[in-house]
Order: sequence, then structure tokens, then C-alpha cells
Amino acid sequence: MSAKRMREALQVVSWIALAGIVLGVDYLTGPTIRFPIAFLVPVMVSAWVSGCVWGVVLALALPLLRLGFALRWEVALPLPIELTNAAIQIAVLAALAVFVSRTAMLLKEVKTLRGI
Repeated sequence: MSAKRMREALQVVSWIALAGIVLGVDYLTGPTIRFPIAFLVPVMVSAWVSGCVWGVVLALALPLLRLGFALRWEVALPLPIELTNAAIQIAVLAALAVFVSRTAMLLKEVKTLRGI
């Protein structure tokens, strides 16, 4: 395996681990405490370093897994409300992933053009 492939694999494992930590904390806090702003960290970092695809993957996965938690807890909101909340989170996180990856790409281009 080449060094580039190894680095990419390590990054993927890092994004999954970071998302797992965020989801673990979310699960431990239970259904009454929601802290969706923590979902920003893995989405933004993965989009910045690995590009739009991984940012969008995490933007989809995190709210859907959170929805799974909410449905498992007995005090969950009605299903249409939970689905609406998940859809809003997915839309916002996916848009953020696109913006962050585009900003990272533009910054790299500017550095290349400036010779930095």
C-alpha cells in the first residue's frame, strides 16, 4: 500500500472515530439533552482535510444515527417531528460541508498562485 493510500485510510478511520466519539457523548447525554453543534466538528474537519464527499457522508450519517437513538428512547418526539429535525440537520450540515471543502480548495489554490 502506498503512503498516500495509507494516509487516506488513516484519515477515514480518524473521521469515523471522531464521529463515534460525538455520537457516544450524544447517546450518553440521553434524549433530553441535544447538542447537535458537536456534529459540526467532524463534518467540518473531514470536509476541510478530505474534501466534500467525506463531509457530506458524515453530514448524512450523524443525524440519521441520532434519529436511530431518538427512536429507541421511549421519550422520543413523534416520528414526523424527529424526521423533520433530522432532515434539517442533514441539510445544514451538508451545506456546511460543501462550503468548508470549497473554502479549503480555494485557499490551496491561492497559496499555489502566491507561491507560498
